Amino acid sequence: MGLSMSMGLCLLWGCLCLQTCPCLWVCVCYGAVCVYEVVFAYGAVFATGLCMSLGLSVSLGLCVCYGAVFVTVLSMSMGPSLSLPPHSPMVSVAIALAFVPLVLALALRSRHYAALVARVALGWLRDRLSSAPREHRALQYLLAHAVPGDPRHVLLTLDQWSRRCEHLSCVGPDKGRVVERVLSARSPRRVLELGTSCGYGAVLLARALPPGARLLTVERDPRRAAMAEKVIRLAGFDESTVELIVGPSEEVIPQLRARHGLDAADFILMEHGKRCYERDLRLLERHRLLAAGATVLADHVLFPGAPRFLRYARGCGRFRCRLHRASLEYFHGIPDGIAELRYTGRPAGGNGSGTQREGGKDVGGKNTLGMGAPPVL
Repeated sequence: MGLSMSMGLCLLWGCLCLQTCPCLWVCVCYGAVCVYEVVFAYGAVFATGLCMSLGLSVSLGLCVCYGAVFVTVLSMSMGPSLSLPPHSPMVSVAIALAFVPLVLALALRSRHYAALVARVALGWLRDRLSSAPREHRALQYLLAHAVPGDPRHVLLTLDQWSRRCEHLSCVGPDKGRVVERVLSARSPRRVLELGTSCGYGAVLLARALPPGARLLTVERDPRRAAMAEKVIRLAGFDESTVELIVGPSEEVIPQLRARHGLDAADFILMEHGKRCYERDLRLLERHRLLAAGATVLADHVLFPGAPRFLRYARGCGRFRCRLHRASLEYFHGIPDGIAELRYTGRPAGGNGSGTQREGGKDVGGKNTLGMGAPPVL
């Protein structure tokens, strides 16, 4: 390993760390090259990477420890000479160790996503190995532990299942409080839910409905719909309060007025396929199923994200938009959010930029919600 290449590598890492502490780390990199070339060069690479991921104070101490261990290992393996042969195995080891901080940084920053992937993969594996699907296992747990007729306890039991056993995609407790708060403020009479899933959202909405209100919930998957039906009835809601409709949303929405008696919805909760958000919102507008001042809540707009839906909501000029930031259900380290749209009924005009709300303030023109481009986590 030549002096020039080692210096180039070290100075490159030093430049990457300029925003952290430029003078210190450039001097460390350059000094390492001048003193022991390969030995401390890769030690400096390791330390600068740690500086980027962990912070100056921690990485400085680790740099000292790493340098001492590295020099000791090389001294024991090579004797008095500190110059490495061009094809020495220690060069490969040093190169591999140089990437350790990058791996550590990625592991630290992505640990919540890795945990989510692991839980979803474990559930998928159990579905393949077990004769009973995940929905059936969750329902059996619910029947064994939930108090019939108590919607709050039913939701708490589903939360326990999702935390301790297997992951269920639903609104969850954190975003559920946002939904309940908005629903209580609006007091709607006609509520529509797209994406019943396991029935969590339907129970959450039904328990917060004002007297005499009605909820229509739509689910595409018959297997999930069968579980949701039992969950909803277990919570104590009959068909006069919560009606479950099985079928694709693009087919159900045009039939809501004729077959299900929904003239126009005051409140809509979207938690089905994220790619369907924009299409179904357009369908609701086209068939005049949005009442004046109707509220539309869309879940998971940041993770996994619904950028086309957000761009349309902001750009069409018929909605006033607000973003409620929260975390993904049962994973507090993964940011997510619920988009709240207020239907004004005004056609797009002028520049069609729409009006947005963030923190209770109207903002026109500026994209404070990240709705002009895919949200960045």
